[in-house]
Amino acid sequence: NVSYTGAGFAPKGAVVYIGVDSTSTMSFGFIDQSGEVGGIDGNTTAGTYRTDGGAQFYLLSSAGYNLVTFVSWDADGVTLNYAKTSSPTGTAYGKIMFFR
Repeated sequence: NVSYTGAGFAPKGAVVYIGVDSTSTMSFGFIDQSGEVGGIDGNTTAGTYRTDGGAQFYLLSSAGYNLVTFVSWDADGVTLNYAKTSSPTGTAYGKIMFFR
């Protein structure tokens, strides 16, 4: 688990974008403290997407996937867990915009 702090308040929701550099692998969505996600995940097949439920975002690729799960909403940010299956490669970058 990895904690991300510095929000300056206890977040109640977030907009999340995660992508792998120089690929079409991405995940974008909204999440709230109840774990409800409105998200879309794209993979390396152009124009192929899927929607998510649960407190997670996927980075899908033909070599496997990375899963980013919201573990907890903290006093000054969030705690995330990262897991992967098979051997996806590349560097993932993410942005999170918190809401009160």
